[in-house]
Amino acid sequence: MPSPEVEDNELDLRDMESCFERTFEDLVLAGRTHWIEHQVVDRDITVRGCLFRARYVPTFADRYVMYTPSATTCPICLQSEKWEPSIGIGDSKLASFLLSRGVGILENNFPYFRGQFLLCSVPHIPVFSIPQLEAIVNFVTVAAIQTVTFQMEGSGATVPAHAHASFFSEKLPIFDLSRIVRSSVEEVDISVCPDFPSSAFVLSSGSIRNRVNVTKQICEFLVANGLVYNWLIDVNGDIFIIPRTAEKSIRMNRKIGAATVGGIYLAYCDDSKLRNAESLRQLIWDRFQSFTAVDYEAALTDVTAPISLNEEILQHWHFES
Repeated sequence: MPSPEVEDNELDLRDMESCFERTFEDLVLAGRTHWIEHQVVDRDITVRGCLFRARYVPTFADRYVMYTPSATTCPICLQSEKWEPSIGIGDSKLASFLLSRGVGILENNFPYFRGQFLLCSVPHIPVFSIPQLEAIVNFVTVAAIQTVTFQMEGSGATVPAHAHASFFSEKLPIFDLSRIVRSSVEEVDISVCPDFPSSAFVLSSGSIRNRVNVTKQICEFLVANGLVYNWLIDVNGDIFIIPRTAEKSIRMNRKIGAATVGGIYLAYCDDSKLRNAESLRQLIWDRFQSFTAVDYEAALTDVTAPISLNEEILQHWHFES
């Protein structure tokens, strides 16, 4: 029987299904990352019936001490030579596929999830293009990656001027929340998450290209109305869009990134004047221990759009079925 046809923007499952295993092994064995898994601690937190978590990552202290971003040079562009498939991370065929779509793979020197690495735009641009995003979603589904998180300027990005995404082998809690399909556009199901405390959309079914096109429509509407967003992608290639009103939580006095929006709060020390790693680890631990469901809800309220935005977006394009 002949093999099924594969769209020209998609990876061939016949050749690529084991790529993630090799990529993950290369990342772990590289020895350039600061990650002590047995010291990472999670604690469950229930927020309006949603089971979220707080996480303690001791190597965040080392990151704070060791990492000083350049004020003049893009830290992602500085590592661009690693995008070459022959010396980069992972399978060379996978890297070549991604590079042909303008996406490069980099390790994350200070991960906060198991198996975490980066996919970055090769051109220095602030937001991934449609072909780049199609390639990334396809990569996720073929390589069985559990989670992808995207941040942009105003929604938690460390390097907002250069588009990049975090990939890792753990699942975010938001992926387990119930969904209600509210419409279907271009064969793409548009769902909402009624239990999530804020506005959230999930795009599933249909082709990757159509999913990305509908994502683009919704995000252009958000930006036109003064909002930003986080994208989260699960192992099935479903795209979660979380509209954002702000980057920093006033009540938490810190920037809130995509991981927290997705259900895992990462205790950190970005406002500390300490420079001793042991003292910083104690500070991070204390913040991890003291973080409550009230704090979590306050952080989400400060930085994400209210759930009422769901209806406004559905009605804007007559998405309502």
